[in-house]
Amino acid sequence: MVLSIPVLALRCLRNLRALGDLRRSQLGVGALEFTLLAPVLVTAIIGLAAMSQAIRAKMLLTSAASSMASMVAVQNSVTGGSNGTLNDFCSGAQLIMQPYAATGLSMAIASYTRQSDSTASEDWEYDSACKGSTGSLASSGSTLASPLLVATGDSVIIVQAKYNYMSPYISILPSLVLTQIAYSRPRYSRVTCTSAC
Repeated sequence: MVLSIPVLALRCLRNLRALGDLRRSQLGVGALEFTLLAPVLVTAIIGLAAMSQAIRAKMLLTSAASSMASMVAVQNSVTGGSNGTLNDFCSGAQLIMQPYAATGLSMAIASYTRQSDSTASEDWEYDSACKGSTGSLASSGSTLASPLLVATGDSVIIVQAKYNYMSPYISILPSLVLTQIAYSRPRYSRVTCTSAC
């Protein structure tokens, strides 16, 4: 069958019109955009959840450190060691950190007093509270305490807390080391450490 030129031109014109209609059609564009953007949106939502959990862990660490400083500050004397009062207080700080694992929490606790020569001297320090070590406050403790001690004989309790935060979304947010320093003035008199400090 031989088609005439006007019939061929009419068919070509119909095909071109169909291609134009297809180009103007928006039916598949939404599905394509969703397919491209869905992984980005899901990653952003998981990232926000991971960051909010890390921020919550930091807030709980702040609360645990300030509670530890406050618990020590209301005592006349404390004891270190595995059966000491400082480890009992640490149990309270670990409860504050729940629902996060208590094994990542460590604290260093120290008492500083202002001397007559306007320097802050360390009365005692306990570095292994909460079954871990944050490192000694000896290098930075007097620098931290000096602005807080106004008069000779003033005393301050300093707690340096560290928490190893392990994100449940390790591929999005790696593990973090959160730190917090808390201060508290002794309520009654200078707090003494009677053993294992």
